[in-house]
Amino acid sequence: MNPTIWDWIGDYLRQAEARGNRLGVRMAQMHEEAYTFRQVDPRRMYALLSEGKALAQQLREPWWVAFFEHWQIETLIYYLDDYRDVLDRVVALTLEIRQPVFAHYPLRFGIYCNLVAAYLCIDPRGHASAIREALAYLGQIVPEEGGDRYLLLARRHWFAYELGEYDEAQRLALEELALADRDPDRHTALHHEVDTYKALCWVAFRRNDWTHLEPWAVVGEEKARQVNYRYELALFL
Repeated sequence: MNPTIWDWIGDYLRQAEARGNRLGVRMAQMHEEAYTFRQVDPRRMYALLSEGKALAQQLREPWWVAFFEHWQIETLIYYLDDYRDVLDRVVALTLEIRQPVFAHYPLRFGIYCNLVAAYLCIDPRGHASAIREALAYLGQIVPEEGGDRYLLLARRHWFAYELGEYDEAQRLALEELALADRDPDRHTALHHEVDTYKALCWVAFRRNDWTHLEPWAVVGEEKARQVNYRYELALFL
């Protein structure tokens, strides 16, 4: 399996600690700290990521600058629902990672997925052609192992939902659940199962499918409690 972004962060942190690089250690720990605020104080999360990006710029670490920019975009899309500048920023970031210095950057797939997410949040029908093109490209480069497979499936059923193709959205969401069932990495699987049951509930709601909505909401509630995802828990309830 290719190294993930988290493998890279762990390696960087260990090397920074060994060299006594205080600023590098602080920078490598900032995402974990910021992530704890995602559902209770996303503005605090964004501020911590800004601090991390400033440190990365000070240390002249382009991979880290891109990392924090990516997570600021994630915060805007998924936790602040602020889409005013998000498309310009994610387009700029996707262009940035085409430079040779990012040839082996392990976050490339996630950054392209956020480009799709930005299109979906702003105008999924207006950007339908660009979304289809991006999804086709991601389908060609998705790794055979690891969490990126969930990211692609999630955007595919999200797109189908936005187009009102509820049968297709449900089929793809169930495909994502099947992937989670087979995944030996139960932590990653559970994280994605919560979002997938949320998607299934939205589909059932739009279709007036009360037979499936209740059991999917019940299972989703159980899984959201396991990982303390407060927004999703409230939605399932």
